[in-house]
Amino acid sequence: MNGDGYDDVLVGAFFYDAGETDEGAAFIFLGAPAGIAHGGPASADAVIEADQSGARVGISVAGAGDVNGDGAADLVVGADSYDAGEPEEGAAFVVLPEPGALSSLLCGVGALAVLARTRERRARGRR
Repeated sequence: MNGDGYDDVLVGAFFYDAGETDEGAAFIFLGAPAGIAHGGPASADAVIEADQSGARVGISVAGAGDVNGDGAADLVVGADSYDAGEPEEGAAFVVLPEPGALSSLLCGVGALAVLARTRERRARGRR
């Protein structure tokens, strides 16, 4: 996802609660030379949430290839009960990070809130 040559992991957790009941979330963990650090919500490099009760973000997650041709892997995150005008109509969100810049997830995701976490990457063996 960040174009550094290491495999990254996208994990969906559709019953995750972070301020809203069953809003769900998708967690992004970036790979490194030593692999992926022990994972949990607090150690994710980015978190995608709906901030909407019952949306169930992360019911489905997938790599989408390079949808926009910028060289970075893009993602699709499903939310089967997301409300956008109609109750529980559901939605699929295409996430388009810029190569080498996970923080670029902060824009262009529509109604989803994406929380990029800043970490001391050297402490986890990352570039």
